[in-house]
Formats: sequence, C-alpha cells, structure tokens
Amino acid sequence: MALQGSRRVVYPLLLLAVLAAVMVRARGPRRIAPATPAPAPATPPAPAAFVSPIEWQVSATLARNPFELAPPLDAATPRRNPVGAPAAPAAAPRAATPPVAPRVQILLLDPKRPLAIVESRRVAIGDTVAGHRVAAIDARGVTFEWNGTVRIVRP
Repeated sequence: MALQGSRRVVYPLLLLAVLAAVMVRARGPRRIAPATPAPAPATPPAPAAFVSPIEWQVSATLARNPFELAPPLDAATPRRNPVGAPAAPAAAPRAATPPVAPRVQILLLDPKRPLAIVESRRVAIGDTVAGHRVAAIDARGVTFEWNGTVRIVRP
C-alpha cells in the first residue's frame, strides 16, 4: 500500500519534469540580445476634430493629481450648484430674530443665591446660556434677556 501512495506522488512530478524538458528543448537555447538603446517614444496621434464632453471630462479627471490639494475657496468666488439649477439670489439681510429660549429644567430657589438647571447646566443670575443672559430666577421661572428682549421661561 505504501508503494501505491508514493506512485501517486512520483508519477505526476515525473510527468511535470518531462513536460518542462520538452518545452525547453522546443524553445531552443536562450539567446541574449545585445544592448540597444531604447527606441524613441512615438509621437501621440493628432487629436480628433470633435471631442465629446464625456471624453473631455474623463481625460481631465485622469490627468489631475489625486494627491494635490484643492485651492481654497474664498467668499468672493460663487460656488457652482452641482444639480445645475440656477443659484438662488442672495437674500437681503433681515433683522435678527431671537433664538429659541433655553430649556429650563429645575429651579433651586435659595433666598441667598437662587440657581437653575438650564440646558443641563447650573446657572445663576448674570450667567449666559445660548446667547441669553439670566436676569432673574424666581418662582415664576427664569427671566432671560436677549438683545433688549425679556422672556420668562418656566420649567
């Protein structure tokens, strides 16, 4: 039995060796060509008279360096709309609208120093939360001032 197992391995290897020898003999001895200078590069063909926009886009994409940083955008350069719709005209500046008042969660009414938990932060009178200044903390809620506007927010 051991002899049959070795035949299974030896015969395919012997067959590969014979095939390799036949291929080398059929090809003949290797000839090394003398060193010759490299041929001059062929001139590129003249561009076609019409280049489709897709071909132009592909050639421009392939020609750019992917590792080169894009030039910085400045405010004066309008951005191109990728969808192709005309860009909306710039809106005239409007009067500042008050932002949404901060959310009051808890009132801590200590007579000496009242506190409140607003937007998960502990605040006292005079602190600023989201642009709103805390003007007062009492039983009615927290009084916020923003740009001269007074707003009372309850928990």
